[in-house]
Amino acid sequence: MNKNFIKKAIELSKDSLEQGKFPAGAVIVEGNKIIGTETSSAYPHQHLHAETKLIDKVTAETDDQLGEYELYTSLAPCLMCLGKIYWSGIKRVYYVLARNDVNLKYSYEGNHDFERIVKKLNRKIEFIQDKTYFDEALEIYRKWEKSIR
Repeated sequence: MNKNFIKKAIELSKDSLEQGKFPAGAVIVEGNKIIGTETSSAYPHQHLHAETKLIDKVTAETDDQLGEYELYTSLAPCLMCLGKIYWSGIKRVYYVLARNDVNLKYSYEGNHDFERIVKKLNRKIEFIQDKTYFDEALEIYRKWEKSIR
């Protein structure tokens, strides 16, 4: 794990917020090199999450599975992003804010047991929370949440 990549995901989430979009950032890394970065889209394009946009972009560029790549995100993935991560072949995901750190009503599909779902997948994906930039990420998220109320 590289703290610089987590920091980049947080910077992207701040950029996304400043552009009036949902505050999420994603970084795909191969080895020690950033392959791509992305932010979320503005509503009503709620299906265009940073993770899904980035996976689509990198998959199109490489024309291959992403099994040797790692994903760094500012927020734990939702179910839609989990599906995209699964089918892309990514095996490891680092994130800062967990589902229970934010308001589920605004940020996730519901209050389901994400870990239980992940354990039932046919292929193992490792999800690792890194709280190094937790306070900064939470502040960005709360600014967004305040703006939509």
